[in-house]
Amino acid sequence: MIKRDLLAKLQELMPDFLATGILGSRQVGKTTLAQTLVEGFDSQSIYLDLENPSDRVKLVEQEQYFDLHEGKLIILDFVIQMGSQLWAVEIKRTRSPKLSKDFLIASKDVEATHQFVVYTGNEEFPLGENTNTIGLADLMQRLKTEGH
Repeated sequence: MIKRDLLAKLQELMPDFLATGILGSRQVGKTTLAQTLVEGFDSQSIYLDLENPSDRVKLVEQEQYFDLHEGKLIILDFVIQMGSQLWAVEIKRTRSPKLSKDFLIASKDVEATHQFVVYTGNEEFPLGENTNTIGLADLMQRLKTEGH
């Protein structure tokens, strides 16, 4: 029942936002919910599991990938937890990202140790206190480097 309510609420709100995050503890159904969204949205929707190397490679040239699939629902599924670190990530489809109040609240709620806003550009720069803007390829490289 709860999952059905969440699905209906997400379907209602998604058209109003460029990016939507599904946050929650491990094993509560975030991935299942995301996959259900893709199945019910339309045949052009794309689901990428960024823990899967074949899906990660699709985003090496992220700007071209997002341009190629402009207007489609793209779900990026990943949880970033390395040891005691928890990275909060918000994804924007713009070259001029803005920090959202919801992201800050969610980051605080999950006690994130790092906060990143991923955007379609390639440069990293501070966006607010404890929050950096970063390109997806650079974030993936940082994960690879710091995850070892």
